[in-house]
Formats: sequence, C-alpha cells, structure tokens
Amino acid sequence: MEPTIYTGRQQGISEPLTSREYIPGHALASPHPGAAGTKAASHAPPVFLLGSHKSGSSLLRSLLDGHPELAVLPKETHLFQFTNHWVDYRRRRNVPRALGRQDFFDQLLRQIRQDTGPDNPYADAPGFRYRMDVLEARLRRLDPDDMPSFFLGYMRAAHEAALGAPPPAGRALVEKSVEHAEFAYVLACYFPGARFIHIVRNPYATLVAVRRMLQKRSSRFPYLWPMASSLHNSYHDLFTNRLAVPNYLCLRFEDLVCDTEAVMRKVAAFLGIGYQPTLLQPTSMGRLWSGNSTSNQPFEGISRRPLDEWKEQISDYEIALANHVAGPVFETFGYRWKEARHPYRRVKRERPKTYAANRMALWLGV
Repeated sequence: MEPTIYTGRQQGISEPLTSREYIPGHALASPHPGAAGTKAASHAPPVFLLGSHKSGSSLLRSLLDGHPELAVLPKETHLFQFTNHWVDYRRRRNVPRALGRQDFFDQLLRQIRQDTGPDNPYADAPGFRYRMDVLEARLRRLDPDDMPSFFLGYMRAAHEAALGAPPPAGRALVEKSVEHAEFAYVLACYFPGARFIHIVRNPYATLVAVRRMLQKRSSRFPYLWPMASSLHNSYHDLFTNRLAVPNYLCLRFEDLVCDTEAVMRKVAAFLGIGYQPTLLQPTSMGRLWSGNSTSNQPFEGISRRPLDEWKEQISDYEIALANHVAGPVFETFGYRWKEARHPYRRVKRERPKTYAANRMALWLGV
C-alpha cells in the first residue's frame, strides 16, 4: 500500500520522521525549518511578492521582470495550495487530505493546468501557458520529503517551462502568489535570507477592482463576502508578518504608481540589486506588459487611472464591507475613511438572492 504524505513537521521533534512515518490526513513531508535544505541553501535566496487580489502585486512583478540580477516567474505558483497544505486565504482555501505519492503529483499537475486554463477568472496572467511536458518531467523528479528543496525545484521548473531555460546562475527567483502572505514565516525559515515585499492598496479601490473582476463573466453584482474575507486574510497576515518576519518591506500601490522611480530605487536597495531604468518599464517574460486591469484597457508604462476610478464606482455596501474587513489598514497606511450612509440599499444589478446573502454576511460579519 502506498504511504500517505505528510505536510509540515513540527519544530521541537527530537527524532526526525522517516519516509515511512507519514501521518495520514496531511500532504507532504517537510524537514525542520532550521535544516532548510542544503540544496535550497546553495542558491540565491528567493524574493516573494505578497499582496491580495488586485493590490498591485502583478504590476510590481512586471517592473522587476527585466532586471538582469533577477529571475522573475511570470505566473503564480501557489506553492502551498498546490502541494496540498492547509490554506486559509478564502479564494485559495485548501484543506489537506491523505494522498499517495502518485496522487500527490497528479493533483499538483491538474491544479496547475486548471490555473492556467482560458476560463479562469482569477488568473493573474491571462493567456499564459507552461510547457507542461517540461514542467511535469521536472516536478516528478523532485523529492516530496524535502519541502524547501521541493519548492525551490518547483520554482526553477516553472521558470524553465515558461521561459525555455532554468534561471541563470546567481539570479534570485522572484515569485508572487496572493495567499503566500499567510506562509511568509514558513518561507523565511525554509529560505534564510529571503526577501519579502508586501504591497497594499486602498481597501476601497481593491474591493471595487475585485468586484469588477468577478463581474467579467456577468454584469450582475456578485456575492462579495468570500473575496472580502480573502482581503481580510491578507491584511491580517500583513500586520502579523511585520512583527516577526525578517527582510519584510511594505509598499503602497499608490506610491508605486505616483512616484515609481523613488519606490523602485527603494525596492532595489532592499533587494541588494543595482538600480536600472528597466525597473520603470513593466514587462512580462521580456515583453511589454499590458496589465491585468479589470477595465480591460491595455496600457503602456504605468497608468494612474486606477487611483481614482473607484470613487465613481463604489457603492455604500462596498464601503461598509471594506470598513468591516480592513479597518486598521486605513489609519496605518494613511487612507481616508469613508462613511457608508446606506449600506443596506440594494445595488444596481444586484439580484434579490445575492442582496440577501451580501447583507446577511455584512450583518453577521461572516
């Protein structure tokens, strides 16, 4: 009988678990973080870009894309979700289950294919495709008993399957996934010296952008609580990580857009890389990046349009919802608080069932 695979060995265990001592109900065996893999330690520490949906993390990734000292992954890898860990971020929520080794790899590859499918409304890189033959071959060679090395191998394989070659020697891998703020401390233990950049955006603007993303398939006003909960997850992790995670830089999306050069000089200094003009040009895989805006309007360079668009589009319900899930963010990051005058007034194109679900969630706070 094929053994089940265990996620996350606990710190403080005096005797390391062997490959035969998998614990059912979990996913993947990981070594003690202090042992963080000699394979992983032999490479430049990676850079992790953090932030919720529609926070500006894709823009930040595109600005880093052309730097010669970095190897930027063009697509979110969802390291923890896709390897069957317990993820709380609502839109990427995952509860681990017992898997044999073959099932583990089959599920991982299936989720990657789904995430890059043409019908995924949450795709951070629309139209992107891996060379799945390359990615599958590389992934199946990895050892799922060594989590830091597995994650490093996954990221390197993703780079090769996307760009046609492994990341050049000496370059730091740059990865961003919306739910990884939840695991920043784990990643810091797995990869000593790793850098983290967390970008935050005005919660009102973020929620409007999220709502518009959900409306891409339908013009109807959506049920917003699951996504609002995701924003709450991300904000909570931001405030927690700032207390303990080393090498953690917080940026505001508005500052990045309005004073790009100053912010990217700060980013370059934080990452220990030389400042170059390429840091002002958004690209993806070396080509001009047209953005993933919910307005469906491509742009060249950096657009300031998203800074104020939300003001004409936000409803009182969305104001109340943002106030509920992101209260501390406003004062801490200098955003102006708005009062929701009529949060229980029905929003245009909001169906009765959706209205009932939205207001019940707001009232109960669940």
